[in-house]
Amino acid sequence: MIAWTARDRIENSYLLFIGIGYFFIAAIDLLHTLAFKGMNVFAGFDANLPTQLWIAARSLEAATLLIAAVLIPRKIDPRLQFGIFFALVTALIWSIFTPGIFPDCFIEGSGLTPFKIYMEYLLSILFAATIVLLYQKRGYFEGMILKLMVAAILSTVVAELAFTFYIDVYGLSNLIGHLFKIISFALIYLALADTGIRRPLEILYRDLAESEEKFRGLFNVMNEGFAFHEIVRDDEGNAVDYRILDVNPAFEEILSIPAADVINKKSREVYGMDEPPFLDRYAAVADGGKPESFEEEIPQMQKHFKISVFSEKKGTFATIFTDITRTIEDQKALHLANKKLNLLTSLTRHDILNNITAAEGYLYLIDTTDMPPDTVRYLNCLREQLTAIQRKNEFSRDYQDMGIDAPTWQSPEQILEQYRADHKGNVVIGVDNELAGYEIYADPMLPRVFENLIGNALIHGETLTTIRWYAEESGGLLRIICEDDGVGIPDDKKESIFRPAFGRSHGFGLYLVSEILSITGITIRETGVYGEGARFEMHVPAEKFRKIS
Repeated sequence: MIAWTARDRIENSYLLFIGIGYFFIAAIDLLHTLAFKGMNVFAGFDANLPTQLWIAARSLEAATLLIAAVLIPRKIDPRLQFGIFFALVTALIWSIFTPGIFPDCFIEGSGLTPFKIYMEYLLSILFAATIVLLYQKRGYFEGMILKLMVAAILSTVVAELAFTFYIDVYGLSNLIGHLFKIISFALIYLALADTGIRRPLEILYRDLAESEEKFRGLFNVMNEGFAFHEIVRDDEGNAVDYRILDVNPAFEEILSIPAADVINKKSREVYGMDEPPFLDRYAAVADGGKPESFEEEIPQMQKHFKISVFSEKKGTFATIFTDITRTIEDQKALHLANKKLNLLTSLTRHDILNNITAAEGYLYLIDTTDMPPDTVRYLNCLREQLTAIQRKNEFSRDYQDMGIDAPTWQSPEQILEQYRADHKGNVVIGVDNELAGYEIYADPMLPRVFENLIGNALIHGETLTTIRWYAEESGGLLRIICEDDGVGIPDDKKESIFRPAFGRSHGFGLYLVSEILSITGITIRETGVYGEGARFEMHVPAEKFRKIS
């Protein structure tokens, strides 16, 4: 019964096999005990019946121990073994209780039959063979388990030899044999109990202690504040407060409140507020809601917190939080500095543009009719440089806005539709839009990506007639693809086109595209075949896109 109950925890397949076998051996031994005349259970039978049952039980025991040793380390399905043993034992019992089938083992007035004596010797040999096998496979056992099993089998051998001498079922030899059999069973029990019950419990308690120590250590050294709470309700079941049950050292450090002033106290008392902070959110999670994370300010503390709340048991919840006040203040300061810098660059860019316009005007007024050819060429080069300066000035306007505002979820389909609407009549080629069903998390300048890629195709496509935009998922990523039927991009330029100031006149366009996308971890590369058309693939990480209906 121990082996069957603990079958999922006993790792030693040998012990599991003999454990199940001994269940049926014990069943026959029970019948053997009940078969003695003094028990008055089986009327009409003499001392031959318990002796036959004894030989049947010992034969089954010898076969179980030997087969189990042979099968090491293979493991038999416990249910299959149980069914085979059940059928075998049923057949044995039937043959014993049906006259003339099972050989006689004891005759009143004469004693043991030759069959019984020879069987005891044969069984002793089988037990000895089992010990040899166990020794050969000793590496499969723990030292104490092997010793217990060998001692149990030796006790059985002594018992079997004792049973070859008696002529009276109530004689001394029979008593000695039964005593050694009890010792054998006790040793088997110790082996199974140690492996199936005590050892797993020791391992379980050790693992629990180690796990508690590990998580208690993490609880104490983690930088984030932790607090465990229970919801306090009124007579109508409404959440009115929450009680703090436990906190970690980081809680004390972040909030400057000692644990002794917090534990087992309600939040109103701890924080000194009329309303418990975030009670509705906490109660919703404690009542079985999903875990939630949020960032909020507690004005009374003059602090901003990032809080994660979750619940493992209804009516309770835990919070893990960090003080992000400094981060928020730094973000505000950075945002203000960026606004000032943008204002400065805008004014500077405006002044540069005015200077360029003035310079171009003066160049226009210069009469080059009688000028030497070299001078005319120098003036033309000057005009080209002014044009380049103007292009870089325009790029700086685009680049300064990148990353200023937080990324947002945007629909590529709607961005492309807006582009087509804004350029209706200006773009004479086809622009196919197959981007429905997705939103991606990107910088607000994402429309400039589409504008630059289409503009790049229009300028350099030469044989361009169609630009196709579509999306496909692959390997957990979303690929947004822009491909055209123009001349394409040579293989040796596929990487350099994303570097700043590459090319003849487009300057920073594709570099700007790459930088805008990289803000939220989106990458872009060109994979087209030169001569067949350009193909730009944007790879959007799994957490940066979502499906929409």
